[in-house]
Amino acid sequence: MVGLQGYAITGIAAVLILWALHFARGFFVPLVAGVVVALALAPLVRRLERIMRRWLASALVVLALVGLMGFTAYSLSDEASEAVAGLPAATRTLRQTLRGVVNRSEGALSQLQRAATELQKTASDSTERPTTPSGVTPVQVVEPPLDLSNLVWFGSQGVLGILGSVILICFLVYFLLASGELFKSKLVKLSGDRLSQRKITVQVIEQIGDRVAQSMLHLMFAGILVGLCTWGILAWFDVRYAGLWGLSAGVLNAVPYLGPAVVAAGLFLATLLQFGDVYQAGMISLVSLVVTTIEGSLLTPIVFGKSVALNPVAVFVSFMFWGWLWGIPGMLLALPLLTIISTIAQSVEDLAPLAELLSD
Repeated sequence: MVGLQGYAITGIAAVLILWALHFARGFFVPLVAGVVVALALAPLVRRLERIMRRWLASALVVLALVGLMGFTAYSLSDEASEAVAGLPAATRTLRQTLRGVVNRSEGALSQLQRAATELQKTASDSTERPTTPSGVTPVQVVEPPLDLSNLVWFGSQGVLGILGSVILICFLVYFLLASGELFKSKLVKLSGDRLSQRKITVQVIEQIGDRVAQSMLHLMFAGILVGLCTWGILAWFDVRYAGLWGLSAGVLNAVPYLGPAVVAAGLFLATLLQFGDVYQAGMISLVSLVVTTIEGSLLTPIVFGKSVALNPVAVFVSFMFWGWLWGIPGMLLALPLLTIISTIAQSVEDLAPLAELLSD
């Protein structure tokens, strides 16, 4: 009975923790993102600390990161504005293009449509429609029209929320980097009084920093490589908004399987809209998948080897879990979080079964 009660309490606590993480994702997502980015940038700050004060090195690194993001946003701002301005016309053209594709292969579809119409007539004839009693006014429910002003308002609020989160993350990264060994020493003190416990804590913290930095470097290198290759190929095919597509391919490359599939599907629709040719659109979307496959199967293992030896099934389940919990930001943070969990499990004897489950 005691064991069942313990399992029940543990299950309830896990459910409450998951609910809290989901309900307060506006707080936890920037917090986790700031910690991950700070861990990734810590080796660079330590190198700069040899020639300057740590707070100055932290400020330079954060300002360089902000400058890189600002330069990327400024470089693609014209394409983004043009893409947003062309959305209405693009939607109409896409509708016409898809209608033409359907009309060219409507043999089976037209037969199914006629069969559905006949079934609908049969059902209408066999069903007795209720008559409205005399003296009662029939009521018709009219759906309210779409309020575009509210849509634009909520969209602008979403953009402002993202900008606010980015600013908070940048400040958090700076304070974490500038604090240096402060939090590390506090964690070591809280780990226990025995020297062995403190050594294990120091070892775990150092391994987490090194492995997260290596995995983030891997993701950044892979994203830049995929983004540049995608941009170059799309520019060679004269695809509109090649820069935006390259940026999307580079960012979503951090989400294995799903990210490249989303980019390929979007490219198929965009190139079908632009060229009106199904075969050309399929070829361009297939090329984007080939770029991602080559990067993941050949180039990255040659350059980095196995930077993070994780089970592919565990990686995929991690993306599913964090994506369910936090959405797209959770998918982008899934691999660093899994790296941290795996590192802790490998350094703690009681978590050895979890380490074996996650290892490759």
